[in-house]
Amino acid sequence: MGLAAGASAIAALLSAALAGAQDAPKPKPKYKAQPLNLHRDGPGSQAAELGRARMKNGDCPGALDAFDAALTQSHDATLYRDRGLCHEKLGHPFPAIEDYRTYLTVAPDAADGDDIRDRLAKLEDETSGRPPRATDDTSVPSATGAVAPTESSPTASNKLDYAEPDEDALRTPLRSGKGWSIAPFLSVRGWLAGNSLNGSSAVSAESVGAQVRYATSPHGAILIEAGYELFNLTDADAATISGLSSQLGYETRLPLDLEYRNQFLVAPGLGYEHLAVSLTGGQGQRFSMGAFVPRVRFGFRHLLTPGAAIDVSFDAGVANFFQYSKFPYDSNQSLTVLLAANVGMVWAL
Repeated sequence: MGLAAGASAIAALLSAALAGAQDAPKPKPKYKAQPLNLHRDGPGSQAAELGRARMKNGDCPGALDAFDAALTQSHDATLYRDRGLCHEKLGHPFPAIEDYRTYLTVAPDAADGDDIRDRLAKLEDETSGRPPRATDDTSVPSATGAVAPTESSPTASNKLDYAEPDEDALRTPLRSGKGWSIAPFLSVRGWLAGNSLNGSSAVSAESVGAQVRYATSPHGAILIEAGYELFNLTDADAATISGLSSQLGYETRLPLDLEYRNQFLVAPGLGYEHLAVSLTGGQGQRFSMGAFVPRVRFGFRHLLTPGAAIDVSFDAGVANFFQYSKFPYDSNQSLTVLLAANVGMVWAL
């Protein structure tokens, strides 16, 4: 009887242990649960990809619509950057400023942050009327409208392809560069109160020739000019006159715009006239005259291309002609005033 009772007790204990083992909690799996990523494949991502595809194809107006739709469903900071690039390309400075500021606030350490900061600073200067500040990056968005790569958008479709500005266009001798240029010219002149030239109080003449310049700085050039001059005389005049005209001066150019397309010119100089006088009617022999002519030129230059321009200018000067046979002083000569209108075509060499 005692043996049977002991066996029953042992069986009861075994049954309780088995039941407790079955009810014990199972150990947790040894892995970390990952959140679902609905951003990549959601509607916002599809609109973003559509906007970037349109931007790459040059359709910035269509890209703006897609970026607006994407931002209603996504908080991806690069969408603000891409939309800002489109606004900048379309000439919408204030929306571009707002988008760039948002992008830099949300992603201050983005890989292209310095470029976006430069763009933002440039737009802020333009809209505030401040002179543009100097930056290392003067690039502009390319015609493809591609997007700069960042940590959040490293794909090839988001690559920003910058187009370097044509700095050489500003470095020509007719703009801000140094170098040579040549200019054929035509000048119509009036010599006033020059009664010693042909017995009249006013004499008109035309001169054709060439000017050679060497630009020494963005605002100045050494000017050398030489031409053939023919006076307008009739059979009633006492003489026929022709000769050589020359000038050495320094041309100061004041640009009227940042690209030097229009310039105001001031060129003080010293000219020299060498004239051959032939008296009509056999009244005398041929003789030569000369005169130093201090003069100043005021003009306007308009660039047709970076290396070609048209000049229109006016000269004023004064001369005291003398016959070489009576040099250095000829008491028979009086002061003569020069007024001239000039037109020339300038080419950079």
